[in-house]
Amino acid sequence: MQIITKHSQLLINLKKMKNIFICLVVATIASCTSISKLSNSPIQNQEVIKPNDTMLLGRNSLSQLYKQPYARWFVTNYNNYTIDSLTISKITPLLQNKTIEIFLGTWCGDTKREVPKVIKILQAAQVDTSNIHLIFVDHGETNRKQSPQHEEQFKFIHNVATFIVYENNKEIGRIVETPLESFEKDLATILTGLPYTPKYKALYYWNKNVKKKKKNLSQEVIDSYAKVLKPLVKHSGELNSYGYVLMAAKNYTEAVNIFKINCAMYPNVANVFDSLGEAYFNLNDKENAILMYNKVLQLEPNNANAKEMLIKLQ
Repeated sequence: MQIITKHSQLLINLKKMKNIFICLVVATIASCTSISKLSNSPIQNQEVIKPNDTMLLGRNSLSQLYKQPYARWFVTNYNNYTIDSLTISKITPLLQNKTIEIFLGTWCGDTKREVPKVIKILQAAQVDTSNIHLIFVDHGETNRKQSPQHEEQFKFIHNVATFIVYENNKEIGRIVETPLESFEKDLATILTGLPYTPKYKALYYWNKNVKKKKKNLSQEVIDSYAKVLKPLVKHSGELNSYGYVLMAAKNYTEAVNIFKINCAMYPNVANVFDSLGEAYFNLNDKENAILMYNKVLQLEPNNANAKEMLIKLQ
């Protein structure tokens, strides 16, 4: 006969509570809907020409993608994509009176591969070109994922391409970078109102459920979020990349919170401590920056950047 002590019963109850909590987290993610509103900025057709870095910025017309050097990848990938005609026939009436806003970068591999597919799908579904808004963002250190007119503000653009579907100027769903199944089927899910959570579930949870993300979070709170988010990420680069988007937007406190959570989730990855050190450096918090770069050297004794930053911080 198995004897269950009070202590063991408590452990069983805690385990059950943990499983229920995880289920609630997943359910919360799936049920969240965005309240982003459609941008109304005018078409700029702005092109920046630099040696080996020609790109479009801001809101541009679709016709720009049919010009060189962009046509080289846009036209090729557009022609090579075979549409799912059956699903398109189902979503065509659902796309009427909808507007699609696409945040993309002509420098981005995901943009080059995926945007031509979506444009071909939307055209096959008879979406009016005027209802397709293209917002091109930069990739520089100080303007990462930003456009000159800053249409990305309050839109939670962390990876591109991001495809946002609007009805009556309010967001009803989005696909980030790549679809979960296919663009046709993912759009069908969004348009029929079924639960849909795009890629980067940890970031989606963070944006929708963390109320004080722009304030300094205690280490206890950081650790609690790390436990919630760890099952939702695939690697340390997900949060790390978003931290740099935040720093480019000068949201340093939130960036520190994100980097600290990443450090709690990946305590043996030197790069996440290097990023946190950089955030502290930008906040002029030399003491914590020094601590982080010393942590980098504990994990990677030959890390050149950490050595250079420690000299700079003396």
